[in-house]
Amino acid sequence: MTGWSDGGKKKAKLPPKYAASRSRKVAAGHADEPVCMYFGSKATHCRASDYSDGSFLDAMSSWLSRFLGFHTTPHSMDTILPFVFLGNDHAASDLTGLRKAGITHVCNVAAQCDIHFPNDFHYLHLRLLDNPTQQLAKHLQAASEFIHRAKHADGRVLVHCVAGVSRSACVVVAYLLEHCMMPLVQAYAYVKRKRPVMCPSTAFRMQLALYEVAFPSLAMPWCAHFWSVQIALFESSSVLSSHDPDWDFYELNMYRQAKLGRRR
Repeated sequence: MTGWSDGGKKKAKLPPKYAASRSRKVAAGHADEPVCMYFGSKATHCRASDYSDGSFLDAMSSWLSRFLGFHTTPHSMDTILPFVFLGNDHAASDLTGLRKAGITHVCNVAAQCDIHFPNDFHYLHLRLLDNPTQQLAKHLQAASEFIHRAKHADGRVLVHCVAGVSRSACVVVAYLLEHCMMPLVQAYAYVKRKRPVMCPSTAFRMQLALYEVAFPSLAMPWCAHFWSVQIALFESSSVLSSHDPDWDFYELNMYRQAKLGRRR
């Protein structure tokens, strides 16, 4: 990071420690003034309050993916299966693009995204927030069934949220778990290969891990009911033995430690 400019102040080179601290404050919503981030000669402006429900990180992930040169563009959607597409709200608002892709159904899983073309497509709108307390797991079955019905109707589904990196990505992974019989570690890696900008939050990844071993009964957020699924059941999770860094985080490691303790 070359520097920050807050509220129109002159750009200045800041110490890395300050810049990182400022990034965390803005991402957490503690700083609301307009912020301009500079990467080389490129800049972007944002205000945390413009994203009141946690989608700030979604939007920043989308911008960073474009800056870093990923193939996904603001208006793109990626083909996951011949009848399943994963994208963002820009793609969902592009009528020409939707028709060109043969989309017949749209699964909107973002609370702040509107239904753009109610007379043109079949919709499922799950008003989910991108924050750690969101009970994502209890909605995954409904979304999976919607996708499955579209398949049997010879339709095509766009699953989207704001940026197409967290909520909607988890829905597509859950569909592969439930209807394609993939283990979570395989389903997650498959979707990430198809859409490299995919980056679900730690909370949502943990809920996916619980969902793999407990669906369809899981309905509680992991953060409030951490031990609600018995360790003996969770031992069957495909991600416990994964070396993918996406599955290396504190909450899941607690289960790994418990699993090792049971074997001693």
